[in-house]
Amino acid sequence: FHSPVKPHGYISLRLQPAVDFFQQRIPTSANRRFAMQILLIVCSVVGALFTQLEGRWPSYVAFVSSIAGAFTSWLEFGDLGRKVERYTSTVRQIKNLLSWWATL
Repeated sequence: FHSPVKPHGYISLRLQPAVDFFQQRIPTSANRRFAMQILLIVCSVVGALFTQLEGRWPSYVAFVSSIAGAFTSWLEFGDLGRKVERYTSTVRQIKNLLSWWATL
């Protein structure tokens, strides 16, 4: 069953929930991306330190490198950078539309 909706109802039923949804996701995705980048930096530093240490530590370089590779693959698979850009762009476009409607 469909019924026509006035502009104010459309804004409150469709646009505002969309803005709220995307605005909630922006910080989560950005924080995940930041955490993954920090983990990659830590893995790189630990791998570099392991190469300089004597004893059994250099044998762990391959392990740390494989973990860094897994983080890199997961970061690229999740595509969090572009996801944050898309969410931000969508919120901006909806807000521009709302301000345009407010001027009519």
